Amino acid sequence: MGVDRPVIGVSCYVEDVDRAPWVAQRSAVLPHGYVDHLERAGALVVVLPPRPDADDDLAAAVLARLDGLVIAGGADVEAARYGAPPHVTSQDPRPDRDAWELALARVSWTARMPVLGICRGMQVMAVAGGAALEQHLPDVVGNDEHCPAPAVWNRPVWSSAARSSNAGERWPVQVGEPIWSTTTETLSRDSAAVSIVS
Repeated sequence: MGVDRPVIGVSCYVEDVDRAPWVAQRSAVLPHGYVDHLERAGALVVVLPPRPDADDDLAAAVLARLDGLVIAGGADVEAARYGAPPHVTSQDPRPDRDAWELALARVSWTARMPVLGICRGMQVMAVAGGAALEQHLPDVVGNDEHCPAPAVWNRPVWSSAARSSNAGERWPVQVGEPIWSTTTETLSRDSAAVSIVS
């Protein structure tokens, strides 16, 4: 049969989807690009829809069967999850995804499992680790160049980020290739800050 292929779990939405002749059929929804890229890299992909009974024990049982995890992009993490009121521009909360993906992130960290967070996934990983998110970056940087319109890809917005290990100390860190973005978040934990593009 050949070499064992890694089994990678990918989080997703559960949405009402119309597919003639069915209307509003509850479906696990994930852009196929996630699956395609992982399969081309040699992985077997398992889609992990949110669960109403999500907790760390369930996440541990699922992750025990996987070799890695991708926390997919999507709506913002609910501000209450990191102790903040929602900004007026915040997207509607997705408590089903928040509960499930935060449990997956916490347990994968403890298990030292490889994890890739994409956009929202990076937010989830940060919040699971105790960080707070800056919900509306234009309030911080004074412009909205990073996101010209919903679902519109912008030019590269940053090729470096700011990172700190000591309160008040910041230095540039080269990220590498230009980062294409529709959203940008600033994460903070204690008095240290990390700016990332997601």
